[in-house]
Order: sequence, then structure tokens, then C-alpha cells
Amino acid sequence: MVNKEDVMPRQRGNGVRRPYRYTDSRGNIRWKASIDIGKGANGKRRQRQVTAATYAKCKDKLDKLQEELRIYGETIDRSITLGDYAERFLETKKATVDPATYRDYKSNCYRYCDNWLGTPLADFTPSTIRAILAKARDDELSISIRRRIRITLNGLFKMALGDGIVKTNPVSGVQPPSDKDIGMRRRQAFSVHDMQAMLKAAADMPVKDGTIWWWRLLTGMRQGEIIGSVLEDLHLDDETPYYIVRWKQQTIPSEHGCGDPINGIYPCGKKIAYHCPDHKWRVPDGYDMRHLKGSLCLTRPKSESTHIAPILPELKTLLQRYLTATEKWPNPHGLIFRHENGDPITAKEESAGFKYLMKLAKLIPSQHTGHETRYALVTMLRAAHVDPKIVQSIVGHSSIEVDDIYYTLDNGMRAEAMSNIDSSLNLAQIEWKK
Repeated sequence: MVNKEDVMPRQRGNGVRRPYRYTDSRGNIRWKASIDIGKGANGKRRQRQVTAATYAKCKDKLDKLQEELRIYGETIDRSITLGDYAERFLETKKATVDPATYRDYKSNCYRYCDNWLGTPLADFTPSTIRAILAKARDDELSISIRRRIRITLNGLFKMALGDGIVKTNPVSGVQPPSDKDIGMRRRQAFSVHDMQAMLKAAADMPVKDGTIWWWRLLTGMRQGEIIGSVLEDLHLDDETPYYIVRWKQQTIPSEHGCGDPINGIYPCGKKIAYHCPDHKWRVPDGYDMRHLKGSLCLTRPKSESTHIAPILPELKTLLQRYLTATEKWPNPHGLIFRHENGDPITAKEESAGFKYLMKLAKLIPSQHTGHETRYALVTMLRAAHVDPKIVQSIVGHSSIEVDDIYYTLDNGMRAEAMSNIDSSLNLAQIEWKK
């Protein structure tokens, strides 16, 4: 007598073939079912199949396929994992975002989501996204990094949604990490006493060595903007001296342009892409940059817009002395701060120098970051009740409230605001010894 479950059932009128039993290549008894999902681009009928170890599990998978087809008009491809799609996502971003943002996207995908790289995109839910962000919080990652992780995943799933790989974006149901999150490490700012100590420590150095630290402490600029400062944007002769922040120094990656590697060796014979005679910068089309040396380049600031840093009278005087002291140094790139041979100062060198300054000022470098000089400047300006819009324009924050769009500022307003910093730090009492 033939068991009816051993016979392949006929396909129903709705294109569904009920589960039937079969023997796989290893001799195991399994169950298989299929569903008609419409015609493909070539006009041929398409089917999706599901398999399982038991009839009940196979029927459950089949029911899910039918439900997806009913709701979305298409079944979900469950073979593509986060790791698979991240590679495709990053390839598109490589041609559209700046190198620093690309590295950020890559780190967010592979470093912070490593436990989920093997998970199919179709299996992600808002709870999965919350779990990723919760792990980042437990690992004591900053709120800024956690927000960027969410932004990256949101962009990835939006792209997957457009490709038809998922039918909903699980990130849209998850609120961005907020300042109220438990375990958030709050940013610190150097105190007025700390700032004074570092200004005095810099003043004990030769002008050619210590000026860069007054520039850092009294402008609130980012590190890349400091070591990427150029003479053409320095305006000391104006009634209210200022610097236009239009460039920052950044390391730009390269790719070999000589062809594909053979047995791991590129045709040019060079391991490092930058040394390839035909190397190509890994930047999007139309990317605005100036090459300095090696992989170091000048690129546009973080906020993608210029801002103006007022120059205090004491800083102006110091800069004039510095320019005189370094006027015979080679300067092929027009940089304000550079080595005596004209080479640019790297971010690593600037960081090491700032740590040394903190030690001279009797501060503990491991308890601070260079970025805290920006927080310190903002804190002092806010303490002096300077209008937040003026503070924003001085330090170059990109965010702005909608009702502030038409608020305009002139250099006099910025200079007046910065006079509060002069008073707080009592700069006139600090004398340069060399």
C-alpha cells in the first residue's frame, strides 16, 4: 500500500505545492514544498522552495511564504546576511562619501555588528537593532558612536528595502540613542585653571613651538583644522582679525590603478597602494581636496561649510611673532604650522605634542582628550551668556534651529563674544619668555 505522503502532491490552483517527503543526498528523510511567486524578467514562472526535517516545520515555512506574498506581493530573500549586504552597501558608499565617513561606515558594520554579520537581513527586527545598540552601550562606546551605528544601519536597510531584500526597515522603529541613556559617558571640558596652565606652559616654549597650542586653545578648532590651517585664510590686518576655516588635514586612502593582483602581487610590484605609479584616490567624484605629502591631503571641514574663528589681540601679536620666526622655513603648501623642512605636521605628531603640553601643565593626559579644548571654549562662552548662535558660528557646529536660519553675524559680534575668553583667561598677564 502506498503512503499518500510519499507521493508528490499536485500543485493547487493558487500555485502552492503542499509539503511532500523526499530523500536527500545523504539519505535523510526530509520535506519539501514550493510556491509560485510570479513571472521573472524573462517571462518565465518563478518558484520558491522550502525544506525542513518534518512535515509540520515545512508547512510552517510554506505558510510564512504565502503570508509574505499576500502582504508584500513578493517573498523575502532569506539567504542574504548582514555581512553579505554590508559589502554591497559599502561599495556604493565608497563612491559617494568622503574617506573618513566611509571608514566610519565600515567600522560600524564589521566591528560593532560583528555578532550579527551571519544573520539574514530578513530576520532583523527593531529588537535586533536595540540589541546591537545595547551591546555598544555595554561596551561603553560614546553616545556619538552609538548614534552613528544607528545611522549606518538605517542607511543599509533603506538600501535593502529599495532592492526588495527586506519589506520593512527595522531601524525606523528604534529611537536614536539619547543623552538620557544610562551609562553614557558625558563629555568633559578643561577648566579655566587647566586652560591657563596650558597657555602658560606653551608660553615657556620658543614661539615657533608654542604658538600652535595657543592657536588650539583660543580658537576651538578641531585637530584636522589646526594642522590644516593655511596662510591664505588668515586675516591679521583686518580691524577685527579672523581666520576662515575652509580646510582640514586628512589622510586619504588610495587604490591600485595598475590592474588586478596576480597571486597577491599587483602588476606595479608595490604593496602600498599609494606607491603605485597609477594609484587612484578613494574619494567620490568631485571631491574637493589638495594633496600635501604621501596620503596627507587638505579637504573640506566636517560641517561642509566654512566658519570664522575670531583672533584675540594677544593671539594676533603672537601669530605675527611666529610668522616672522618661521618666514625662512620652506612652505610648499602654504600651511601656517609645519615642520622646519616644510613638511606638514601629522595628527599623530600633534596629539603627542599636546600630551606633552598637558604634562608640562601638570595635567594627566590619560584623563583628557584634545577635543576637550573645544568644549572648554564653548563652556566659557556659554558661561559668559554669549548668544548660542554666535557660539555655534565660532566653533563651527553644523546644527542650527529652523527659526535661526536668517540670523546673520558679523566679525564684530564674534570678536566681542571672544573678548569674554580673554577676560576669563587673563591672557595679558601671560608673558612669552622666548
